[in-house]
Amino acid sequence: MKELSLCFLISFVLLLNGKAQYKNNAQLGNEIQKLVKNKEIVSSQSLATTSGGKNISVITIGKGEKNNKPGIAIIGGINGVSLASTEIVLQIAEKLTSSEPQILDDVTFYLIPNVSPDATEQYFESLKYERLQNAEPYDDDRDGSTDEDGFDDLNNDGMITLMRILDPDKGDYMIHPENPEVMLKADRTKNQKGEYRVMYEGIDNDKDGEINEDVPGGIIFNKNFSFNYQYFSEGAGYNALSEIESRAVAQFLFDHWNIFAVLCIGPENNLSEFSDLKAEIADKRIKAVIDDEDKSYFERVVNLYKSSIHLPDSSKVSPTGGDLLSWIYFHYNRFGFSTPAWNVGKNKEGQGSAEFDYLKWATDNNIENQTIPWQIIDHPDFPGKTVEVGGIKPFQMYNPPIEYIDTVAELHYDFVMDLADMHPAITFNDVKITKQSNNLYLVEVELTNTGGFPTMPVSALNTKWVKKIRLDIEPSQQQTIVGGRKIFLYDRIIPGETIKSSWLISNKGTVQIKAGSPQTGFISKKVELN
Repeated sequence: MKELSLCFLISFVLLLNGKAQYKNNAQLGNEIQKLVKNKEIVSSQSLATTSGGKNISVITIGKGEKNNKPGIAIIGGINGVSLASTEIVLQIAEKLTSSEPQILDDVTFYLIPNVSPDATEQYFESLKYERLQNAEPYDDDRDGSTDEDGFDDLNNDGMITLMRILDPDKGDYMIHPENPEVMLKADRTKNQKGEYRVMYEGIDNDKDGEINEDVPGGIIFNKNFSFNYQYFSEGAGYNALSEIESRAVAQFLFDHWNIFAVLCIGPENNLSEFSDLKAEIADKRIKAVIDDEDKSYFERVVNLYKSSIHLPDSSKVSPTGGDLLSWIYFHYNRFGFSTPAWNVGKNKEGQGSAEFDYLKWATDNNIENQTIPWQIIDHPDFPGKTVEVGGIKPFQMYNPPIEYIDTVAELHYDFVMDLADMHPAITFNDVKITKQSNNLYLVEVELTNTGGFPTMPVSALNTKWVKKIRLDIEPSQQQTIVGGRKIFLYDRIIPGETIKSSWLISNKGTVQIKAGSPQTGFISKKVELN
């Protein structure tokens, strides 16, 4: 496939028609119902209703016995500020439905557009602010009360932006020398001096000396999974998988034995560059790095991704614990991949500031009205100090004008098709019948993995979460198996590997040989013994 740079593709100036917008939870549900009209290949179900009353849906697209053929799960909304990820997953579902590619004969797709609807819905509220947490009440500051000190709109513009307080004694931020709209953390190694304290708009509502320390809701989806769970960290929750959203997604994935790979449109990136997902865990007996025998398959998918998609910022972003990506490989025992799908490049003038880089990209692409100009306000908690409110509008850095997403989604749809083509698959390489005597036959079978993935990752070898390959023979009523086991089970068959099995069968007649697992699909062959 010809390589296309996202930086090049999205550099075109697009005419906004005022109609295309990101979708709230209800609108997303309506779009899913449109897809379900194609009942032959599409179905949907509700996985859960969140504490905030929002629905989490999954779209299943495939043909035939959908749950008995290799499956790929595609998940968006992992980062609650990214409505773009939800739109990308939805557009992939739309393309699968409208084009009905031939791969649907062999692979089933499970698409969950938004796993953080409580967070993304804040984009549509009268007070707009970037939110990662769900709507479950939570005592962030451990004071016995919940959600009592959230953000405050101090300039009455309907948005929560930044607040900077001029404080040369305590401040560690400075105004960016190349863009006065941006605040930059001072780098003492470069003799930079901070003069400002920076935080989100707010006041000390509960008079405990802290500002915005207990905002509405509390649990972050991408910090609530069980592998390398970060106890007591902000947004992690009371315990792993404590939340409706994380439990629903985990349960769905575990219930679908046929899934061999999961693609996350999320904050981590192990597709632009290989990541071993290494985690620092106190108990060194716990496997916390991708196994060497699985590494080549991850690297192959990275090369596949890079052959068609080039992110301007292609550096790997590793998991930080409790995240979905790590859980997929280490606890769910599947091949897991993640990409932000869209970002902007870094600039040498940025000095490590993502805000500067984004505004530079927006300016280069003629995207206007991205910031709130800094304005002085009176703040009750900082008497005698100069306090200003302003900065980049919420959600802008993570969600470009939706028209840009069309190209991004198309490229990722092509990548998903290539990934699906790599699914593990088994075939009967050879079936040999040798007559031993008048009533005795030797049946020999060679079974080969002709796919691009092994039948299970190494991480699954000592668990029960991935089905083994089952090979068995069914003789007719007048026949008997006199040599060999009726059923053979095989753990891991790598691409190109052939395994051999044999049976001794007495008497003439028809035998049926069956093989497979949900992750590879099932095959069968009838053989006449005469």
